[in-house]
Amino acid sequence: MAKFSQLDKKKLQAMIREQPLLVDRVLGETAIGIVEDAQKSMGSSPPGASYKRGKIVHVASKAGYPPNVDTGALRASLRFRKVSNGYRVEDGMEYGYYLEVGTSRIKPRP
Repeated sequence: MAKFSQLDKKKLQAMIREQPLLVDRVLGETAIGIVEDAQKSMGSSPPGASYKRGKIVHVASKAGYPPNVDTGALRASLRFRKVSNGYRVEDGMEYGYYLEVGTSRIKPRP
């Protein structure tokens, strides 16, 4: 039988109320770490299928691994920004979303 636990958010909400600058700093540093980890992981995956795109041969990553680097545009576009309730990590390339979640033709490369 599965066990379920309920998250008591009272302590976290109290910390946000009492030390908002500390919480903001921790969230900001976490966002920086997520971006850095994602950038480092790209290009470190085992090779998957190879295919030619124009004059360039691209070696995809294996499904389930971070994407391999072709032009470096996706990796360079990773960033974070402050939003009303914390930070948001995002990329500036339309295909980044499709690599993250997959499509009907490609499996996810989170």
